[in-house]
Amino acid sequence: MSKPSVEELEAAEGRLNSAFVLAAVAVMCSIGAGVWLQGADDPSTTQWTVYLLAQVFLVGGYIWYATAIGRAATYLVASPWRYILWVLVAPFLALIPIPIVSTVIALSPLSLKFFFAGQLRNEIKERMLAD
Repeated sequence: MSKPSVEELEAAEGRLNSAFVLAAVAVMCSIGAGVWLQGADDPSTTQWTVYLLAQVFLVGGYIWYATAIGRAATYLVASPWRYILWVLVAPFLALIPIPIVSTVIALSPLSLKFFFAGQLRNEIKERMLAD
């Protein structure tokens, strides 16, 4: 496999940043919808619909984020599957009712953005200095 160009690395970084923002917004929407639903004594159909749509948004956001992580990981490490798998499995593992740990597990895939964004940025700098 040939080394990716600077343009490909920058595009991967841009996709990673966009996917991260979407995933973070989806997490906030999901938490907000859950709090709104929990606060109701007798949740209405509208509240349940908003909650379910927030969950669909969350799953979609995490799938897009997993593909962006996978693309970035492909440029930087040999096998991106463990990162993709963690992004997709962590929200389900977070359903295990352990108060603080489940929240940390749910949010931990988002930290991969900072790991890969830093590596992509270093690779871009190295390539630009080499040219």
